[in-house]
Amino acid sequence: MCGIAGIVDLSRVVDLDELNRFTDALQHRGPDGRGIWNTDPRFGLGHRRLSILDLSDNGACPLEYEAPSGAKSVITYNGEVYNFVELKKELEGLGHRFKTATDTEVLAACLAQWGKQGLNKLNGMWAFAFLDRSQNTLLLSRDRFGVKPLYYAIQNNKFYFASELKAFTALKGFTRELNEALVPSYISNSQAIEGSTEHTLFKDVYKLMPGHIIVLTANGQIVKERWWNTRENTRDYSQVSALERASIFRDLFIDATRIRMRSDVPVGCSFSGGIDSTAVASCIKLIQRNNASAERTYQGPFSGFLSAFPGDPLDETEFARLAADEIQLELTENQTKGAYTTESVLKNIWVMEDIYPGIAIPVAENYRAIRDAGIKVSIDGHGSDELLGGYAFYLPIPIGNLNNTLYHQFHQGLLPSILRNYDRCSMASGVEVRMPFMDFRLVSFAFSCPDSDKIGNGYTKSILRASMAGIMPEAIRTRRNKIGFNSPLPALFNDDLLPLLGLITSTSIWKENPWWGNSLEVGEILKKARTRSWVESDWPTLLQLWTLVNLCAWILTFIENKFPQLGNTR
Repeated sequence: MCGIAGIVDLSRVVDLDELNRFTDALQHRGPDGRGIWNTDPRFGLGHRRLSILDLSDNGACPLEYEAPSGAKSVITYNGEVYNFVELKKELEGLGHRFKTATDTEVLAACLAQWGKQGLNKLNGMWAFAFLDRSQNTLLLSRDRFGVKPLYYAIQNNKFYFASELKAFTALKGFTRELNEALVPSYISNSQAIEGSTEHTLFKDVYKLMPGHIIVLTANGQIVKERWWNTRENTRDYSQVSALERASIFRDLFIDATRIRMRSDVPVGCSFSGGIDSTAVASCIKLIQRNNASAERTYQGPFSGFLSAFPGDPLDETEFARLAADEIQLELTENQTKGAYTTESVLKNIWVMEDIYPGIAIPVAENYRAIRDAGIKVSIDGHGSDELLGGYAFYLPIPIGNLNNTLYHQFHQGLLPSILRNYDRCSMASGVEVRMPFMDFRLVSFAFSCPDSDKIGNGYTKSILRASMAGIMPEAIRTRRNKIGFNSPLPALFNDDLLPLLGLITSTSIWKENPWWGNSLEVGEILKKARTRSWVESDWPTLLQLWTLVNLCAWILTFIENKFPQLGNTR
């Protein structure tokens, strides 16, 4: 798990100073080390390391690899291939020999052996650049569902790629230009942008879409190709009994959790007492009891970290304590009261580097606490709500339409922006997040099951609840109320955010914007904040209002460069 960057210049020598700046703009993603590869001066590959597997220098990237055929390659890689243990044994049987204990070398060997077809053998999350030195071709790939990010740009006949948008601001002559064509879509529904377009808020910087590759050929041709489609990897399980489907789901989920426990560093989890995080933590405890000798499986102390909101409707402390006590999970409770200063909110916008109808400070602070506790890996429950229908607004959807709705939310709607948010918040503190619900085997199976496995008898996530009987605390397994993980916006607009609201609404960006003009009564907004008049029923208004504030703050930060000191995210 790391940050990657690279420059390809087929007509001249790559500028090493530029490559170094580009790479080190991602230092927060990889605080444990750095590497640069430029043996072929046309190709510059950079890497910031977060060491998880093989902590020795052997595990450093970019990593050179020589196949049994003698073909040479080099890879810079962000992610984890969880089934690397099994793949390594298969590749050794084909003559490959390994010098490290990393999944990186296994990935390089897999690509050397099978080319892009080898992607279908991988179970994991990733974004990587693989240079085939014999063909002088560069393969860029992103995992099936876009858990790990990858951006690229073409400027002055040079090809650039990096793990985050903010890295591009370190390039020589980079033009900080807003992609104005996207702004109306962000205003109307910012959570639907991430998975629906390759365009970004930076004009001429693009994201590689989930399940896609780019091949940069020796003559400079750029070929984009989709390598994964979930619908093509489903089958009909409607004739299998609900009991048997729950059994299949349980086995897949436990195994998805097991392979995500492969780590040479301490492992913990972000924990809320909700069904998803409790299911993950309960399975981890089960696996630790039953698989003490499993290869590369973490067997050390395992702790949960909770974002608490005392006195607020968002608070889940009661449920988290109940669940933690029953499964014997050590629980650390983190409170963010006082954390919403103008500087910290602006810094969080720098971390997130995109527009989001909420403030992700609790998420970021929880992962900061995880890292401060000496933990680099968090195994979390993200993805379940969109996969299995976890929100109340799914309940009224007619049987027969639910799977299609969830498929859209999982691939193009809510989930892509959630994955982006959790990646940025965790990697800002150098924490790797692993998600068992995002295992492609589980995803393909879930979308193969009937709607009744998602919503049934008034319950959301029916198949998950059925599969976890006897494994997780019963009070959580049958819990009906769903509390989203967000900042308490009504309380914040009545207090901490007032200085930021005053700052943003006084700027020319706000006053002269071409998107909503003077249609918002700034005086009324500030008056309600000063008189603490925002209430819980104002949530929809506040989500929209924050989106506009976020947009203006993003433009001030990333386009006008008004807050350059925010570049240090730690």
